[in-house]
Amino acid sequence: MVYFREVQRLWIWVLLVVALSVPVAAVVTALPQNLGNRPGPHRLPYLLLGLPGLLAVWFSLGGLITEVRETELSIHFHLLWSERVISWSEIRSAEAVTYFSRGWGVRWGAGGMTYNVSGDRGVRIELTGGETVIVGSERADELAAAIGERLGLRRLPA
Repeated sequence: MVYFREVQRLWIWVLLVVALSVPVAAVVTALPQNLGNRPGPHRLPYLLLGLPGLLAVWFSLGGLITEVRETELSIHFHLLWSERVISWSEIRSAEAVTYFSRGWGVRWGAGGMTYNVSGDRGVRIELTGGETVIVGSERADELAAAIGERLGLRRLPA
């Protein structure tokens, strides 16, 4: 059962790829005129135009999926990074925080890993082994509450 689910899309990457495709398109359209009668790679213009389009589709299908499940927390950068699953017994605490964002993606730092798509809000998770994991979230308070509820349920007497 899933108690909390958030999907954050990588739209900024799509915008960047599209923005970069404009100069590529200008070069591609100028190539045939500058090559003149010399034979050249006829597929090159299609490759140069198609690659940014394929990258835009790839990034738009990807995203950060965070799920609070019955037995674990799942953090997955779909199509970009393997899923990280943290069982409730590994988590010491979790709190919603504002943090310094160093960009998008998965980042390693002195204290641990950060999974971020955009913004500077997320949940700082302290693991029993001393590692810190920060999960970026547009709904950081809800995510922290969902994790807290699962941790509280784990600690109830049987």
